[in-house]
Amino acid sequence: MKQSVRRTAVLLLLGIPIGLAAQTGATWSRTYGGSFSEQGYSVQQTGDGGFAMAGDTYSFGAGDGDVWLIRTDANGDTLWTRTYGGVLPDVAYSIQTTSGGFVVAGATSSFGANDFDVWLIRTDA
Repeated sequence: MKQSVRRTAVLLLLGIPIGLAAQTGATWSRTYGGSFSEQGYSVQQTGDGGFAMAGDTYSFGAGDGDVWLIRTDANGDTLWTRTYGGVLPDVAYSIQTTSGGFVVAGATSSFGANDFDVWLIRTDA
């Protein structure tokens, strides 16, 4: 079930603390999200200068919180997003680039043997 409380999307400044963004001359900042809550936990720069981010979303996907991957270009513009999960909460805590894709570590309540189980996801590019 989707959360019924509207929350603001997470602002990612890619390593620049929010209070310092204006002071340090950040070249850009972007927000990503929908009508409900989203959180970003991990970001990696890709070989083409873009970024891959991992976290969770309550606005998109199949259930009550799903793994959310966002791939951007070097300017932070979205190239694609993917959700993974079932009807129960699922979350990604870490993303790493691999040759030809990404590997994501997180937790799932939708799949596995218990309340939350470790979830490892390997994707293509």
